[in-house]
Amino acid sequence: MIELNIVIDEVEYEALSALLTPVIERQMAEGKIPAWAKLLFLGRGVNEESVAGFLRKLPAGVKDKMAAGQVNANREKAGGVIEKFALDNGIKLKVKSVTAKAV
Repeated sequence: MIELNIVIDEVEYEALSALLTPVIERQMAEGKIPAWAKLLFLGRGVNEESVAGFLRKLPAGVKDKMAAGQVNANREKAGGVIEKFALDNGIKLKVKSVTAKAV
């Protein structure tokens, strides 16, 4: 077995707004968004532009956790991409798991 460790240094967090917009909408509907965060969406609603603005106001550690959460939510797809990349380079392998965490 081989363990692959990838460290990602620069993330364009605002680009996550398209992915996070439906997540934030769902969490607001379920009452999981703190009251202070709801204030940021007053008047503009939840859309990609307002989510990008919201992301700009968050500390880097929180944004890292959100980005890691998106990787984990799409771990099967990420594993498939790694398998295809390896196969395209002459290595046949099966990815057992992909996980991300903020550090």
